[in-house]
Amino acid sequence: TVEDIIQRGIIRTRIVTLLEVNCLPTDPTAVEEIFLKLPQGTASTLSDTKSIKIIESIIKDTYLKSTMPANWENQETFNEEGSGSIAAWIESLELRFRLDNLTKEEHDQGRLIILQLKVGTEGRNVINEAGAKTYTTAKEALLERFDGKVSIETAVMKLSMARIDYSIANFGNSLKMMGDLIWETTLNRTSSSRLNVVSQGLVTKLSGHVQRRLMDRLGFYKSLKDLYVDLEFHNQLFVESQGNRRQQFQKKSINRVDSFNGSKGEPLRCHHCNFPGHKKAQCRRFLSGLPKKDYTIQNSSNSQNSFNKLDVPKSTCSIVSPKSSSLLPAIVNLKINGITSKCLIDSGSAISLAHYENMKDIDKESCEFKILGATGTEEVVKSFCNSSIMVGDISVGVPLCLSKSRVVRDKTILGMDFISQLKSTMIMKNGVVLNDHFFPFLEPVSETLSASIDIALERQPVRYLRDTININSVEIPPSAEKKLSNETILKMIEDRFGNEDLVSVFSKDKTDLGHCTITIPYIKFDYRRMMEQAETVIQEMLDSGTIEEGSAKMLHNLIPVRKKDGTIRPTTDMRRSNDAAPYIDYPVHRVDEAIHDAVGGDFYMLCDLVSSYHQFRLHKDNVGDIGIYFNSKTYRYLTLPQGFRLSPQLMQEILDSLAPEGLRWYYDDGILKTVGSLNTHIENVRRVLLMLKKAQLKVSWTKSTLCSDTINYLGHTISKQGFSLSESGSRAIERLKPPSNVNEVRAMLGAVSFYCQFVPEFAKLLSPITRLLKKDVPFSWCNKCQYAFDKLKKGLCSRELLYAEDKNFPLEVYTDACLTGYGGYLAQTVDGKKRVLRYWSKKRTHIKRKRDAMYLEGMAVILFSRRHLNLLMGTRIIWHLDNLPLMKYFSKKLDHHPQLSAWATELAILDIEWKYIPGPSNILADSLSRTCVESDGEEESTSDVDEVSAVCTISKEEVEEKYDMWSRKLKEAQSLEKIVISENRVMLNGLVLGKVKNNLGEKLCPVLPKSLHKEAVQLVHVELGHPGVQRTYLSLLDRFDTEAILNTVREVILQCSVCQISKPSKIDHPKFEAVDIPSRPFTALAGDIWQYRYKNEILSVLNFVDLTSRMWFPFCIPNESSQAIGETMIRELFAKFGFPHTIRFDRQTSLRSTALKSLLSSFGINVEYSSTQHHTGNSIIERAFRTLKQLLKSTYNEYVTSQKSPISEMEYIINNISQIGLKYNSTINTTTGVSPFSVFFMRDSRLASFKPVMDCDNHTSFYSTTSALSTWKRISTDSMENRKEKNGMLANAKVDCPSYSIGDLVLLKNPSTTSKLDTPFVGPFRITCQMDQHLFLKPQENVKGRPRKVHVSQVKPFFKGE
Repeated sequence: TVEDIIQRGIIRTRIVTLLEVNCLPTDPTAVEEIFLKLPQGTASTLSDTKSIKIIESIIKDTYLKSTMPANWENQETFNEEGSGSIAAWIESLELRFRLDNLTKEEHDQGRLIILQLKVGTEGRNVINEAGAKTYTTAKEALLERFDGKVSIETAVMKLSMARIDYSIANFGNSLKMMGDLIWETTLNRTSSSRLNVVSQGLVTKLSGHVQRRLMDRLGFYKSLKDLYVDLEFHNQLFVESQGNRRQQFQKKSINRVDSFNGSKGEPLRCHHCNFPGHKKAQCRRFLSGLPKKDYTIQNSSNSQNSFNKLDVPKSTCSIVSPKSSSLLPAIVNLKINGITSKCLIDSGSAISLAHYENMKDIDKESCEFKILGATGTEEVVKSFCNSSIMVGDISVGVPLCLSKSRVVRDKTILGMDFISQLKSTMIMKNGVVLNDHFFPFLEPVSETLSASIDIALERQPVRYLRDTININSVEIPPSAEKKLSNETILKMIEDRFGNEDLVSVFSKDKTDLGHCTITIPYIKFDYRRMMEQAETVIQEMLDSGTIEEGSAKMLHNLIPVRKKDGTIRPTTDMRRSNDAAPYIDYPVHRVDEAIHDAVGGDFYMLCDLVSSYHQFRLHKDNVGDIGIYFNSKTYRYLTLPQGFRLSPQLMQEILDSLAPEGLRWYYDDGILKTVGSLNTHIENVRRVLLMLKKAQLKVSWTKSTLCSDTINYLGHTISKQGFSLSESGSRAIERLKPPSNVNEVRAMLGAVSFYCQFVPEFAKLLSPITRLLKKDVPFSWCNKCQYAFDKLKKGLCSRELLYAEDKNFPLEVYTDACLTGYGGYLAQTVDGKKRVLRYWSKKRTHIKRKRDAMYLEGMAVILFSRRHLNLLMGTRIIWHLDNLPLMKYFSKKLDHHPQLSAWATELAILDIEWKYIPGPSNILADSLSRTCVESDGEEESTSDVDEVSAVCTISKEEVEEKYDMWSRKLKEAQSLEKIVISENRVMLNGLVLGKVKNNLGEKLCPVLPKSLHKEAVQLVHVELGHPGVQRTYLSLLDRFDTEAILNTVREVILQCSVCQISKPSKIDHPKFEAVDIPSRPFTALAGDIWQYRYKNEILSVLNFVDLTSRMWFPFCIPNESSQAIGETMIRELFAKFGFPHTIRFDRQTSLRSTALKSLLSSFGINVEYSSTQHHTGNSIIERAFRTLKQLLKSTYNEYVTSQKSPISEMEYIINNISQIGLKYNSTINTTTGVSPFSVFFMRDSRLASFKPVMDCDNHTSFYSTTSALSTWKRISTDSMENRKEKNGMLANAKVDCPSYSIGDLVLLKNPSTTSKLDTPFVGPFRITCQMDQHLFLKPQENVKGRPRKVHVSQVKPFFKGE
């Protein structure tokens, strides 16, 4: 077979190679001789190793029996554990190759086979995985796999976690491992410098006696082995001596106690500390200045242990005297906040301490945790201040915790949070070395007490303040720091990719500027001569190539601006040139978008262009256009000038075109975000630096950070978790002083408004201050303004963290609106916890024009979506609204209101799931909208709510996809049904087409098989917007060649759920039944509440109507609470007229409260609730309110015309509601034929009564109980007969009530349509019961909850389709 032939060829090749290795003839005869001696099956069954061994044995038996064995055979097989380094093993093998005359040029394949044979099974696997075909590539693969070296990144991480174990058994191994890690993390290392590098590194890692031994012996060691042996021997002697000393100390203590026993057998106790065994003169607590106290009772264990440790040096404290075992106080002079102070350098302290009175003039921040010091007593630290300590020329920022202990009264303790920020900290014999600066000791040992501090365990263990500190349960994120130094990152890039001269990207000084390879395009100016004097820094600009001496067409003033670091930024007063400059339409990035894109990275790179505009060369034709005048000389710009209007856009456009993927420029600040490993970040940094080098741009070395996991960018501290206000921004806000005039108010608002998204109630806090900006308002900084100013500063300085967006979870939006403004926030729910991403609020600039709730809530939604469109696009959104009609409007994309429909179309591009949230649950969004202050103004501006036309978009890809799918279906169905091709049909591209006629002529359409009739009807019906039967049928005939499809069209449309819900249907209303009217007044009442609004005031009117007499009982109530309604009913209704049998309310919330139900049931009153939409509802009270409004309008208009200074409408209603009720009650009712007052009281109200004087009935009443009861009964009967007669005259008088079965599906008339496009029916619903003309419905899939009671006139049958 072919496989056998291939295997035989491989065997022959191996035979030739082994013959070459042994310097034997390789002619075909010799090869064939060896091949024939192989056993049967060698070519197909044996592995590579076995076949090579068999061939070697045959060659030995044939040619090499009388010769000496080859030297490479004596090489032992490589074993990773026993053979040591792979490099040494390969070097030994290559020496044997030289002895055997196996050269690389002539015997490369032979050397490869020998290497595979001797390297072992694991080595052969490495060679096979690498695909090595030559000896050199195989050797490189083995060295890469077994070299045992550690990468610099890994060594740095291991070194940060490594610790020295001082026990006798483990000290030697841990010391050697620490030395190897120090060597692996060293850059530019040479073998001759290894001893010095490792010994210097161990000085900073060791402590105590071993550190002192190493410092004393530096320079005497000949090799690392001498160093390791000496330190291990010294550590063993010290540990053994300490054990013996501890035993002797215990024995002496026992003897001392016995020797000081008094006559009564009790031990002698110290009068100062109450410990036995010594006198007051010998007490170390007394000598240290500690107060007199019984230390055996309180904190006895802590204080005793603290003082016992004075005899033994601390293993973690490097401040130890080289000659003694006592702590050496490293007291030096350092400048703290510009004031020279004594400082105790103490590595035994986790934090830095200062006395409270020494820092009383410094701004403080609150905190709360306990410390335990050398005094042996606990102290609660309640405040700290951020201080700057000068070490030579370097400023070190340290939080100084404020203590009231006398230990820190005359000196400041600088602990590990200070020491760890310095490159090197060593305690020498006469002083301390801080960051290469030597500070001699100021005080002798006997005059100073070292104050080692340990933080007591509180809410969580806090040992290192530079990581995190709990302050009032608010986590302050750390300031941005470099994870690795810039030198380390550049060295890593050079090791991996070679020397690419990336250091040249960084600027050496302010004259070392880059010159971008892309020249600024030509700019055309309308020139004007400007000759004015200019000042400062001309020479620096000449040295950097920014300007040159020469004439210019437009001269300007040079304005020097001093920067924070003391250097000068040259800018130009170019106002007139800016007016003449053309307009360039290139957008500059928004700060919030840049911050949003930057969060969520594992590593960051930050680069800052040096004198950014001056690195971009002008077009050669523009050189000489812009210039400056100075000391009778003219200079012209060669680069973009500072102050030129087009400089930001031109620079931004070029930087954006140069930026690689992942790098984003905001003016001259560039940020690179990497999501992934450190290696990926290094590759990205290299790509950015290569881009800068190619473009000849320079970035600042001091301001650039190549690798960090937390970074300061545009005033924000950005990390993987989210972003917060930066520490510098927080300090700037904290330094703000109260403004003294309107201009300073505007400046202050501009400073704090940049961070408004961090403060939830930003508008509310600013309201007292923003009122000062109104016209005709004198400036007066009151207590409210100061309180708002202090609270705003505190809120911003808290540095609340706004989380980064997690792409795995949907966004949640909460919005709300009121008459004064809009508010909302963006959040995500992760692991059951809500994370806020953004706060937002906006004040309505003009609120005189009243708007309804739907319009305001819709405006809040559209303004929020426009403001955060970059966050909302392309992600799933859950939008919470407390306005149910608006939610339905947007979810169904209706077209009732032109503005709302345009907004709904604009929101259609977003993937929004609308969710209703009750008003009381939407607390935060509601408060954000209401915190906006009221503003005086005219009619509301429509600039924020433009009339947006609706846009209908149809995807081309979607149409083509459906066309291709239907073409395939038609071809398959036509082939199965065997469509006959007649004279009016033809086949094109495998599809049978038929001739179809319409009013425009003839055309070819696909022949529609019967199997696709129903599917084609459904497609056309849905795609064309659910037309009726006739239009659907005609549309099908226009698109297909088909017959007998009309019945299918009717069946599909009848079962279409969308058509059943959305299309109106005439339902025959069954005949009306007369309402049951009681035969006695005040038996059944109908009640409701009418709300009257006037400007910002609201008045509620509670009205009751007696069903028998139609008597009104209107009352004004202060509010619509159940308590106010109940008190009014008891005081005005029940106390005057008694208790009715039944009261009928509608479904208003305030009338359905549990408290009101309980109150009425306690009086034995039956309460019924009904709807106003059908004839048995509360229609009597609704008609009464319409009449009441008309009476109020008429009487108030009459009152206004007759009065010179009329009262308001609100006051008029309150004062005259009872009179209006009396007037109506005195009017004849059309149903009863008499006035309600006469029916209710059986007498005349005497209002507008004109009876003859001689009529005795005018003053005499013949009232009797019998006549009253008979009259009421007659009136009730007449009223019911009158209603029956009117009902019989209606068109539905002969329509019987339809009957339904339990389980039938029906559609319910939409009770709350909000627009013309809202569907007239909703459902389907399942019938659970029928009682006369009422049905009880439940949703189709809902089995829980109470059924809904509706009238049969509100439903129609539902036909369920497939």
